[in-house]
Amino acid sequence: MGKKRYHFVIPEIKTELIGTQGEKAVFMPYTLEERLSTEGILEELKRQPHMAKLASYIDPEKKIYLLEGSSLEQLQLAAAYIATYHRLWDVCVGDCETKTDAESDDWQDGDINFREFDFNESIPYLTISDLMEVYAPHDGSRFGGWMYREEKKVNRPWWTMDPNAPIIVTASGNLSLLPGAFRAMEDRQRIILLYHRDRMEDDFDSFGSGFMFDGEMNMESLSFELETEMLLLEKPAPNGDYKKEILMQLAKDKGEGLASSANKGKILSLITESRGNVDNLTLSKAVSNAYLRRKREGKLTEKDFAYLSMFRTKKQEEMQDEREMELIGQAEVRTQLERIVKSMVFQKKREQLGLPHDNIHYTFAFMGAPGTGKTTWAKRLANEMKKHGLLSNTESICINAAELKAKYVGHTTGKVKALFEQYSVIILDEAYSLMEGKDGDSFGAEALAQLCVELENYGNQRLVIFAGYGGSANPEDNRMLRFLQSNPGINSRVSFKVHFDNFKEAELVQVFHTMMQHGGYTIRHDADKKMEEFFRYRMQERAFGNCREVRNLMDRVKIHMAERMMEKENYSKEEAVLVLRQDVEMAMEEIRKEYDGLRQEEGNRIGFEM
Repeated sequence: MGKKRYHFVIPEIKTELIGTQGEKAVFMPYTLEERLSTEGILEELKRQPHMAKLASYIDPEKKIYLLEGSSLEQLQLAAAYIATYHRLWDVCVGDCETKTDAESDDWQDGDINFREFDFNESIPYLTISDLMEVYAPHDGSRFGGWMYREEKKVNRPWWTMDPNAPIIVTASGNLSLLPGAFRAMEDRQRIILLYHRDRMEDDFDSFGSGFMFDGEMNMESLSFELETEMLLLEKPAPNGDYKKEILMQLAKDKGEGLASSANKGKILSLITESRGNVDNLTLSKAVSNAYLRRKREGKLTEKDFAYLSMFRTKKQEEMQDEREMELIGQAEVRTQLERIVKSMVFQKKREQLGLPHDNIHYTFAFMGAPGTGKTTWAKRLANEMKKHGLLSNTESICINAAELKAKYVGHTTGKVKALFEQYSVIILDEAYSLMEGKDGDSFGAEALAQLCVELENYGNQRLVIFAGYGGSANPEDNRMLRFLQSNPGINSRVSFKVHFDNFKEAELVQVFHTMMQHGGYTIRHDADKKMEEFFRYRMQERAFGNCREVRNLMDRVKIHMAERMMEKENYSKEEAVLVLRQDVEMAMEEIRKEYDGLRQEEGNRIGFEM
């Protein structure tokens, strides 16, 4: 690669525990390589069309950088370039000493818990929430000094141990809280603000009628308020020269490199189609997988990336399932969530107008059988709330609630706190697993206790959804209802309880047709009545899976169709997509026999009398 080699390819954001109280430091290490210089950084930027403007934006005297873009990776890479440039510049001019904790007399009342952090090697990577923990509002717009000075024996945040060190701050949404905080940090050596403009494409109809808020501050307003310029970063072309060079560099770093005959454009297109983006981290993983999967030696070609077509099919199926779940069934859920979002927006508007308002906690219980769309509707709700300014972002996680339980006493609390610190949308599936299990499960009790604390602290800043099986009026059969009734602390903080009904037979048939059509199949027969009977038969099972039953039936139909087609030596494209009535009927009969056999085995179990 020679001079074409890029030192900044994948953003490096690290997290480590510091001190004795489990405090986490999130930071970005400086790239301090022997041959890297400030001039080399500028030259490297100029070789990238989407980053060229950054080369002229960097100034040794600049104290505040305001960067906006729709790619978080590009924003983070830009921050790495800026931070390392200034770190190298400081070394060159001999001004690289930082003010240590021992030299600072501003925090005599705090116990640092033996925390250590090398500000000369890494730069703190913070969120707006991190700043707000330190700067308290006085008149609603300007920020005063350190809020911790008014209290005794309180630990200050780790990143304040060196009040002069540079920091990176990430943000999205309304920026009206920042001008005062930035003024309060005027002694900071440098502040790099990364504003991630999340351009979401809506694949569904909007919930509400679209309220607008007055007084919101964007990056242009912030730039004007702080009397400094901002820079809008563009995304690199997904099939451009820069991405091709990165692909070649990654292939060389991880192995023998790309063959000269390799079609780099085709490889990039495969990655884009299968993964939905072509950021550098995705390229890195694609190259690693290509090396792992192949059975030969030598340089990579486009054939080594053919495995990506499998992921493309899987992703298309997942997106297809979400579209079907949104279009079919759950009309009452749609109506209920629409009303809730409108109420939330209205209360926020009242708050901004200075009127009395209700602090609605964004905490839900989604109750229903498997396959009724709880996770899909949770994502849809998050997107709508983000659209109306109720959430700063839709960074989400969906985990089984039992995963919150740690192995050792005290560790569960840290896991729950980290969840709320890192994500705006938290879906806890099978929520009742926190209270079920061995008698006296202290880890579950610890998780529930900390959840109550976090829900109180982040009530209208995080969308939290407790999901699980429910719907029955009898608590003995309704695990979610039993969970809520058994824990008043959680129950009182769950503002909304949403029930997901089972799909009707006709709705499941409609889902089947939609799924098959999206998969490129054609159905020219009428087996709908038979399918309704089949789904009615399956509904007798306690573990009925709703749309998962449709997926199972569809997979069986494809198997029977393939078996029928493989008996022919040649068949046309039209025959390859045509589903016959017998394919569907044989698939349903096969599934029936399997479940009938299971019932028979259940009835023939041998028991022992005591």
